[in-house]
Order: sequence, then structure tokens, then C-alpha cells
Amino acid sequence: MGSFFTSVQVQRGELPHDEARLRLAEVITTWLTTQGYRSALEEEPPDREVIIPSGGDWLSIYDSATESQDDRLLAALARSASSALGDAVGVLVHDSDVLTLSLARGGETVDTYNSAPDYFDPVPEAAAQELAGRPEQWSELVEDTENLSEVWRRGAGEAEGILWEMAPLVGWERDRVMIGFNHREEQDGDLRLTFRLTERPHHEARAEGPPRFAPGGHPITVEAAAGDELSIYCSAQSAGGPGVGLAIMAWGPALEEGLITLERAAVVLDSLGQHKRVEVSFETRPDGARLARFPNLPIPAGVPMDAVMRAPAGSQKAAREALFGALLGIQTFGRAAAPGGRALHLGVVPISQRDGIAVHTIGMTISPPTRKPLRWCGRPEANEALRDLSTPDTLFASVSLADSTPHELVAEVLEGWHERIKDLAEDSWQVSKYLKNNRLKSGKLSPRAVPRWKSWKALLEVLRTGEGFSANRATGPWLPGQDPVFTNDGFTCKRAFEWGLRNQHPATHLGLWVDLSSRSQALGDELSPLLVSLLDRLCEAGAAQAMMGRWRWSPAGGTELTPYERACGINGQCATTRGWSRRFLRGLTPTLWLGPELLERVAPSPHAERTPCGRGARLELAEGSTLADLEQALAPILPSEEDWRAANTP
Repeated sequence: MGSFFTSVQVQRGELPHDEARLRLAEVITTWLTTQGYRSALEEEPPDREVIIPSGGDWLSIYDSATESQDDRLLAALARSASSALGDAVGVLVHDSDVLTLSLARGGETVDTYNSAPDYFDPVPEAAAQELAGRPEQWSELVEDTENLSEVWRRGAGEAEGILWEMAPLVGWERDRVMIGFNHREEQDGDLRLTFRLTERPHHEARAEGPPRFAPGGHPITVEAAAGDELSIYCSAQSAGGPGVGLAIMAWGPALEEGLITLERAAVVLDSLGQHKRVEVSFETRPDGARLARFPNLPIPAGVPMDAVMRAPAGSQKAAREALFGALLGIQTFGRAAAPGGRALHLGVVPISQRDGIAVHTIGMTISPPTRKPLRWCGRPEANEALRDLSTPDTLFASVSLADSTPHELVAEVLEGWHERIKDLAEDSWQVSKYLKNNRLKSGKLSPRAVPRWKSWKALLEVLRTGEGFSANRATGPWLPGQDPVFTNDGFTCKRAFEWGLRNQHPATHLGLWVDLSSRSQALGDELSPLLVSLLDRLCEAGAAQAMMGRWRWSPAGGTELTPYERACGINGQCATTRGWSRRFLRGLTPTLWLGPELLERVAPSPHAERTPCGRGARLELAEGSTLADLEQALAPILPSEEDWRAANTP
């Protein structure tokens, strides 16, 4: 996770330092009175704090409210400050990826710079130009505006790097401009201003009357396989007055027909500054329903559900905390017993007010028992990965390429795959380029325009600089502020993330895939020979390994983690490096390719038919054999969680 911080830097001008600070404090106080604030009394907890440190040719303002990352609020504060003294600049860093600067002069915003204007949503070219910054507006602050332009151009997407290089050009002290209110320790000489809202915010209101609950969160569905442990989470929002004692009830056809069993229930409550978790066993009532009683658990008073939406600027965090304090987390534990799809009803009810019940209706889908890999980690959280492995929604191929693989060959493979799948639908495509900081730069193209996107060979050149690209078929709207809907057809070629592990170099991974969930499995049968021929060519050129299979997964989001690895307790990092790809398989499917390093570590087996492929071989599951048989044959190159942990140890 990156850094988040804000500040306003104000040019002091000709005024003496102390006089300038007092003048700035006076203007800020006056401005905030027009925004619904008043100065707080000494004994009152503040709703908003502003700190103006001592020293410096530029004065710094750290405002607790702007730490919410509201750039409009920050720009307004900069305008207010600039009306008191000289130029003022609002500085906002978001997740270390985005830097926004708002230059104010004489109470007006005269320039705005955004290092990544399309970070959240695509923006029209004209809007992006408006946010690119106008260096000529900074000429009174920067001696050479061409240097400023170069810093902005060179550092796009690296917020703190831009700020670091820009600070001496403007005359800012780096230790002041690269920090915000939330991370700054109070220092001697600070001028601290505290404010209270003149009208108390909506989130401080508390419900009265008998206790009652409302369902929290979104509709819930649960998928599991017979034999899996179940952990079902939902929530209930207190919507009435305070009380003591509640119960959790469970009933419905999923229980009555034996699809699941329930054993225990827990309530998690964060309220009044304390964390409480209580767990009890279910009892079975004469009507078959399950009941878990919590007779001594306090019920907090309800908070208005629209508290966050109605919170004043800068108070959203306090509103969220208040709303969260009236939320009860509900966990139920049991086991999936038999295949089927039925509903489970979970009710949360105050013991003293039975009509205050909140009910969640949960769709339970239980599939037949799933096959567990040889190195299965045994933890319940890996059960979803097992279901992904047993659901043939996507035909995919994944390859760990050799560094020496010719770019022209990779281009031919990708172009050959696209040529075959481009006519499966008439939708457009999203083509994304991965930048060095792992951010995406995306654009929309028609199906037939994809091969002409800069040209395949030029596109592959980005891999030499540690970048990559992917293409997904997109349907639905493609408008600013709206996300397209993706089908699972596409391809990618991308170097893995650099984890900084000693002697562990990231490998380049190629992925090809097509959606089968809404199509016939016969399409997968038809496309598989093409994938085999394409992967044969890559492995003849020295790929470390490759696999082709049908899972509920694709390399669309990168190949940092496969379902097979998740099921084995492996969590990426070293698994994406060149060394790991030459020691361990990243998945097990009926068709595999082993490079020479992997091949020499396994003996021939009647369960795997071998076809030479360069210095390696293609392995296909022999007729009459099972994946479990193949796993036993390949056991020396199948990783365990212990192998992964050892490889990630510095």
C-alpha cells in the first residue's frame, strides 16, 4: 500500500514569519466560519484541526479534513490561503501513484496538475490536457519552468518521485511537503487551530426505543463442495434503541434437506471503543430450526443509515466509524454435506423484542466433493481454489517463457490466437499496457484493429523495459466513469512483479484463454489442438514450463497466482520467478510442457505420454489414468507450502 497525504504550501511573501502565520491562521478561521465551523473551546473535542508549523520561507498547512483525499476541499483551502499571503499550492498524494497540485493566486485557482488523470476512470483527451499543468503559471515560483515540465513528464505515475524532484525547484522543504496531518508528529512551535461544527453532524444522532436490527451488507451467496467446512459471514445493523441480549436463528430448506449442517455461531461487535467476540454452539429447536443465544451481549443504539452520505466535508471518517460501531458481524460455522442448491435463512433478533428481527436469505450451492491436490494445504480458505480447479468455465494456456524467447515468435503466437478467437463475438477489446509501476494504460479497439495496435512487434518491445500488455474482449458501455463488462476471452504477455527477493529474477509469462461458461465445451475441444501447436512452438524455443487446461480461472489478471497454487498454500511472490519456474510446476492439468530442468527431475511414467519438444517434452495424461496418478508421477516437481515459505525466506 502506498502513501496518502495532503498539505497546502503557502508563500510567506514579505511579512515577518510570526506575523505571516498569525495572518494565515486568521484567514483560515474566518473562512471556516463560512463553512459551518466555529473555534472549539479548550474542553471540546475538535471536529477539524489545522496545524501551521513554525519556520520556513514557505508556510505549511496540515488540515485533518483534507486527509480524506477530497481534492476540491484542498483546492478551496489553497484559495483561502492565497488570499491572505502569496501563492498557495494544494498538494495531494494518493496511494503513491497520483500527485495532484492546485496552484492558487489571489484567491483563485490558476493551474491544476494531475500526474495520472485517468487513474480512476478514462477521461477525454481535452480533459487530460486541462490537468497536465501549465508551467508558465509557475514562472513566479520556479526559475526555469522547462525543468518543471521535464519533472512532470519524466515522473508520470510516480507521485512521490515527482514531488521529491519538484521541491527544490519551487523552494519547498522536502520533509514538510512529503507528509500530511495523519502522519506528522506534533512539534514545538506548532500553531494548532481546533474547530467544531456549528450544527452537530447526523452521525452523532442515536436511535431510541426498543432494539431492532436491519440486514447489513449485500445479498449473500455461498458456494461450497460436499465435505467442505463452512464459514458464513453476514452482518446486522442496529436500527433501534440500545438493549442487551440477542439470538441467531437458522432455518430453511438447505438445513431441512441436509445440504448443510451448522454447529456454532459467533457475534463480533466493535462499539464504545472495545472489540468483543462471543461464540456459542447452536441448539436444535423442536421445529428443526437452529438457535444460538447471546443473553448478555450489549446491543448498541442505531445510527442513521445515511450518516456517511450526509457527513460534512472532512467528517466522513467519523461517520463511518459511528456506523461501523452499530454493526454486528455474524459468523456461522458448519459443514457442506450434500450436493444441491437451496436457501438458508439467518435471523438476528433482540431477545426482548422478537419483531425486531433482521433476516438474511442466503443462496447455498453445494457441489459434489472436489479433488484435492497432492500437496493440498488443508485449510478451509483454500476450498474456493478447489472449486475453481473443478469448474471448466475457461480454456486457458499459461507459459513461463525463457528470456531468450524471440519476440517475433511471441508475436506470432499471440496473433495466431487472436486470429482464431476474434470472430467468436463482435464485441470491442480493451488493450492494456502495463507500466513500470504496475499501473495500466488502457484503450478500446475493434476486434480487427487489435493486430494493428502500434503493430505486434512494436508492442512486444515493451517487455524489454519490464512492461507488458493484455487484451480482453469487452462488452457493454465504454464511457467515462463507466466500466466495460468483460467476457473471458483474451491474451496477455507480462513480466512478473519484482518482489525484491535475493537472487530471484521475475519471469515473463504468456497467457491465452477463451470463455466456455456460456458456450459449449465442444468449442474447447475445437480450440485445444491450436493451443497445443502454439505452446509446442514456445517450448521448442526453451520455455521453462507450460500448461493447458479448463478451470474457473484465466491469466487475465496476470499469472502471479494460480488456483492450484492457492490450493497448495502458495501465495505468489517467488512462484513467479525464473528460478521457481525451473524447479516446480505452477499447476497440474492433463496437458503439460516441461522444460529440460523440470524434465530431468521426473522419471518416465505410464500415466504420462511424452512427446519431445525442443530440449523438453509435452506430457499428456495417458488413457485410463487419472490426475491423481499423474500427480504421483510428477511429485518431485510439485511444490508444497513449505517449499514456498523456504524460497521466500531472505
